[in-house]
Amino acid sequence: MKKLQILHSSFVLSDGSDAIRNGFQSVFGEKLMVMCWAHMRRKVVKKVESMVDKMDKEDLLQDIDMLQVAQSDKIFRKASGLFVKKWSRKQPEFIQYFENEWLNTHNGWYEGIRHLTPSTNNALESNNRAIKDENTFRERLPLSKFKILTLKIVERWSKSYERGLKEFHDRQTLTLDVWTSSYQWVKLNKSIISTKLENEIEFYVHGGEKLDINKNEIDAMKKMKWYSFDHYYY
Repeated sequence: MKKLQILHSSFVLSDGSDAIRNGFQSVFGEKLMVMCWAHMRRKVVKKVESMVDKMDKEDLLQDIDMLQVAQSDKIFRKASGLFVKKWSRKQPEFIQYFENEWLNTHNGWYEGIRHLTPSTNNALESNNRAIKDENTFRERLPLSKFKILTLKIVERWSKSYERGLKEFHDRQTLTLDVWTSSYQWVKLNKSIISTKLENEIEFYVHGGEKLDINKNEIDAMKKMKWYSFDHYYY
């Protein structure tokens, strides 16, 4: 009999479900919890729609989008503080919810939480939907029955890939709108500054509307010399 390989995992990417997190920790111990950005944003949008004044909705969501691209824990914590400071007077009820839910309880939704890791679990969710829609028909099955069904699903899917009816994708599919946006960005002809390190090269380009970037701005970014969230943003 072939010996099963022991699985090890250093993090879990999920939708914030306590059941998933607790189950993962009971098997693998205390590990990094990465929050799915797509799930987080959908939940935040619902709260914004019900809690935030109409005139502030677009700007608030734009600021949250910018907070999500923080490239390290230090940057995220610094920018989060500036974000709260900016909006606490304008939208105190929403900020109280946001701090509790997304800065204290589930705070692993920014890009720098773990580099080279997907920001969402959408691919896994699509498989989950196929299992529910095509196999269990959204019926809650006993564990013994679900185990038998799972083995049949795996066998059927494996044969589909083996026969070429399905295929794995190891790279991102670029849609026309992505190509168009990329072309428009290149046409801006933004200045890029590169810094050669020991084993890598860092590239810096302005993320806002400005076309040029200078070393003082790079220094401010590295040392997090931001006096407001808008300063961090731009």
